[in-house]
Amino acid sequence: MRYSAIQIGRAEAHRLLSAAQSPKTDAAGQFCLANLVARGVPYEVYNSDGDTAAAFLVERSNDALWITAAAGRAPDNLVAIVSRFAEHQAYERGLSAVGFRTERRGLVRKAMRIGYAITSQDGNEYFLRKSITC
Repeated sequence: MRYSAIQIGRAEAHRLLSAAQSPKTDAAGQFCLANLVARGVPYEVYNSDGDTAAAFLVERSNDALWITAAAGRAPDNLVAIVSRFAEHQAYERGLSAVGFRTERRGLVRKAMRIGYAITSQDGNEYFLRKSITC
């Protein structure tokens, strides 16, 4: 299936991302979605049928574009789909990497299969980064 992404408004991003907020996605309760949405640039990923597959937020930090929140449902690898669009945005901004943090081991394994590396770990929290090239 083919996917496309567009920048969306903050209210729509909050609506799409809040549906996925749970102890599984933020076990320590340390992230406030409203603050993430206010700081980040929101995108919606949709499939070739026009259905929403995902929403995600990105925020620049030094030489990298960080995916600060992401959620969705897709029959394909959602990690790879969101990463591809984040990599494109990073490239467009002249940045050299994309990254994210997670407590989910399964997400870490999926990300490592598409080129991410663990850059640090703090307890159960993993920080991952992927270099991008032209």
